[in-house]
Amino acid sequence: VALIGVVSSGEFTKKDFGLLGAMKEAAIETWNWIVRLCKFIVKLFTGDLSIKMLGGPITIGQMTGQAAQVSLLALIQLMAIISINLGILNLFPIPILDGGLIIFLFVEILLGKPISIKKRELAQKVGLSLLIILMAIVFYNDIARLLK
Repeated sequence: VALIGVVSSGEFTKKDFGLLGAMKEAAIETWNWIVRLCKFIVKLFTGDLSIKMLGGPITIGQMTGQAAQVSLLALIQLMAIISINLGILNLFPIPILDGGLIIFLFVEILLGKPISIKKRELAQKVGLSLLIILMAIVFYNDIARLLK
């Protein structure tokens, strides 16, 4: 939604950075979005933001439609933001995600032996349950917004 608010007029300032400058600016902008997402997540966990702020596929579809109406650049920016968000969320220490697998790796290094299959399976089930709960929340939020 912030992206749409920033570019709602459809006006952009064109800047010519050159290839290396553009790569640097892209890296800076990517880092800025990562920081924004991390701050958002912290605010969710501390209660400073409500889980009602979370959106799922319906919200993403609506935002995509809005961005496409603004401009191709707005649509590309939104796709980049979604990609960054998914990449960061995939690093969460939830066993079924890559972040959880990284945690398993560190634990195995510290223990000097593999974690048992039974413990891995239990952790994967808990992780899957957490993801299903998250999906239920975002779908509920999406539907509640549609019904308002």
